[in-house]
Amino acid sequence: MNDTITVVGNLATPPETKHLPDGTPVTSFRLASSRRKFDTGAGRFVDVDANYYTVSAYREFGQHVAQSLTKGSRVVVTGRLRLRSWQSEHGWRTSPEVDADAIGPDLRYGVTSFRPQERSTSERTPSEASDTWTTATPGGSDSSENGALAASPATGAAGDWGAPAPEAEATPF
Repeated sequence: MNDTITVVGNLATPPETKHLPDGTPVTSFRLASSRRKFDTGAGRFVDVDANYYTVSAYREFGQHVAQSLTKGSRVVVTGRLRLRSWQSEHGWRTSPEVDADAIGPDLRYGVTSFRPQERSTSERTPSEASDTWTTATPGGSDSSENGALAASPATGAAGDWGAPAPEAEATPF
């Protein structure tokens, strides 16, 4: 199953980290998502039709979740939906679970500051290690091979969009 879902809600439980039999850490929490409706009798918004999801994040991603979120945090979760069925003393039950691809704060209700986690070269995948976007240095290289712009005193830093172009590179129209 490859059903992708995005859910906005509040953590109903604190994140809890456990380990799979192979030692892989997995962090899970319950997410409550409900529709808001204005109750004219009470004169305020109330939550109705709550849905609950078990959200799981694996490995380093899960560790970031455990360090960043607490019960009550308002988040946006996107991931793969799984419906797990089991039998209880009351009959068959179904529980929606989300294997998270991304989790972030819901910025409609507050502000946050993001601190990227530094990863050592040994932690990078081979495709990340050879990715020129993640390994490039600011200002480009001194080579114009493969169409790359070179930085020079005459042209300024490569890709300086605000600087005027030298006469030789001026737009011909």
